[in-house]
Amino acid sequence: MKKVLLTILSAALSVFTLAAASTASFDIEAYKLKKENEFKVVIESIVDLKPVENNSEMDVSSILNNLLGQTTTVIADFAEHTVFSYRIWGNEDPGTTNTYKISISISPFYLYTNDVKDENNVIRAYYNIGNTSYVFPDLNNNVSEDGAKIEQSGSLINPKPSENPTNDMSASWTVRQGSSSHRWIAYGAVAVNISTPDYKNAPNGTYKAQCTVKLESNI
Repeated sequence: MKKVLLTILSAALSVFTLAAASTASFDIEAYKLKKENEFKVVIESIVDLKPVENNSEMDVSSILNNLLGQTTTVIADFAEHTVFSYRIWGNEDPGTTNTYKISISISPFYLYTNDVKDENNVIRAYYNIGNTSYVFPDLNNNVSEDGAKIEQSGSLINPKPSENPTNDMSASWTVRQGSSSHRWIAYGAVAVNISTPDYKNAPNGTYKAQCTVKLESNI
């Protein structure tokens, strides 16, 4: 039997886990910035469109066929292959300018038996970050009359398709507050191609991939 699970471990450092192929799991971390009430990181499952709770496990077997593909080709249908999304809420003092970066690193899926990793049985996967947007929700816009502005900083950093992709990706954005302080939200999503031949040839069992999400400010 092959099963796909998504497990999230969240705290002040939030960890998120995806299980795929026979079964796979990936962990995500988000680092708290500044005061506790100024920042909030939400990871949302694509299966039920609900925030993933701490230490919860999500079965994504129902969408596995959507996720199969090739690691050597681009993800043609991003929406079809999306596994999770993120929302980062923030706020800072009037007149300040800050740059933020979310970095996501995800390993291949390895077979685990009794919590022991078997590196000889692996299912490759290729990930991309995308569908990003940045907005002041109270204004329903990315600019304000008092000079506030939020926008993407540079291009998204995504891995190139390859036989054995290294899945390190990131998105950056800059927030400039005007004479007043405005809440802001950064949105994004992560999509995956799970190697079809690897998955079909993999022995039954539980496969886990470690995923780390890191949030930094003023990079």
